[in-house]
Amino acid sequence: MIDAETVGEREHGIVRVFQMDNLDGAERTTSDLQVALGVSELGDKDTQLVDAATRDELDLTQLLEDGYGVDRAELAPSAGVLNALDGTVWLVRTAAFRDRPVTLKTDAEATLIGTFREAEQGVTFEPLPSDGADGPISSPPPKKKPTDAAMGGRVAMIALIVMAVLVIGMIIIAG
Repeated sequence: MIDAETVGEREHGIVRVFQMDNLDGAERTTSDLQVALGVSELGDKDTQLVDAATRDELDLTQLLEDGYGVDRAELAPSAGVLNALDGTVWLVRTAAFRDRPVTLKTDAEATLIGTFREAEQGVTFEPLPSDGADGPISSPPPKKKPTDAAMGGRVAMIALIVMAVLVIGMIIIAG
């Protein structure tokens, strides 16, 4: 269940529809909506102002379905109310509320009409443009077999360590 008046800290993918009266005849701005909802910060890129006079043939349910990916079945119970709205209507995505969690003030200038869930967008990755990521260019060079001189040096080092241990042991026993 979506809590329409509280925007949770981890909430995502929710579109809220608000209606504001245009009493003074001036065009509404995001700042007006921000004040009406009682929030300290509201992002412009995640809010959309929809004016009934400029909607033409596209009704609000169609805009929510095509533009925001809201499921038609979820819109069906509210379709009559949404399409009958006139005046200033705001579509506000969850990402617009920057200071989450926040409780919205919806009893003043802005009236909450509905809350809808956006369609989940699957994550896809495009292939990298470079062939360098396709794997190793060539096989690694084979390991070289140690030379006889290297093996002789290792044997001499082990012999010196053994002799040092024997000398130290004799000094400790004699001491």
